[in-house]
Amino acid sequence: MSGRRTQLARRRRMAGYTQDSLAEYVDVALSSVKRWEGGRSTPQPTLRRRLANALDITLDELEELLTHDNAVHTA
Repeated sequence: MSGRRTQLARRRRMAGYTQDSLAEYVDVALSSVKRWEGGRSTPQPTLRRRLANALDITLDELEELLTHDNAVHTA
C-alpha cells in the first residue's frame, strides 16, 4: 500500500479536526491517523463508522476516500 491519501486529509480538515483531535475522537493513537493519511495503513473495520461519523460522511464515501486516493497516486 502506498500513496498519500490527500482527500482523506482534506476531509479531516474540512470537518475541523487536527490529526491529533481526530485520533482522540476515533480513540486511536496519533500515529494511526498519520499512517492512514500517509497511505501506509487502513483503518480497521471496527473503527470506520466512528471515523465516517467524525468526517460527516457515509461508510461508502469513506471507503471511496480510502481506496480511490491511493489508486490515483499509485497508478
